[in-house]
Amino acid sequence: MISVIRATSRLRLLVAPLLTLLLALPITLAIAPSAFADGIFPFSGTLKSGQEVCLGPTFTDDPATNRVVVLSNASEQPASGSLQWTINRGTTSAMTDSVVALQQTGTSVHLLVTPTSSPTLFPGWFNGCIKNLRGHPVQVPQAFFTVAVPA
Repeated sequence: MISVIRATSRLRLLVAPLLTLLLALPITLAIAPSAFADGIFPFSGTLKSGQEVCLGPTFTDDPATNRVVVLSNASEQPASGSLQWTINRGTTSAMTDSVVALQQTGTSVHLLVTPTSSPTLFPGWFNGCIKNLRGHPVQVPQAFFTVAVPA
């Protein structure tokens, strides 16, 4: 009887985290920003003064005409202060030769680079960076960077 109780307790310890993951998965998929993405890189947290976080990089594969590059505030709640949001394009994943494709400053942005608006940038490596230019920490509720096929 004691061995049955131990086995049942072990099973509960293994099953409970799995059930939590399975229940959270549909919610995570429901908030995905596009129908198909080459890579989704999320961020949430606090950026100290002068701190920058870069998400990615990811490559736009051929055909590039059906890809868009997005850096966005993914929450209805804006950041707690103004940030610099930048999409960079490089020729390698190291991004050592990257150039600014699009940049904006604000608390909540939705930057979008498309092959139609910037045909010379596609295909290529892209990343998205968020930088705190101010003297106080800024809270970012949720942001993401992705190269995706629009829904």
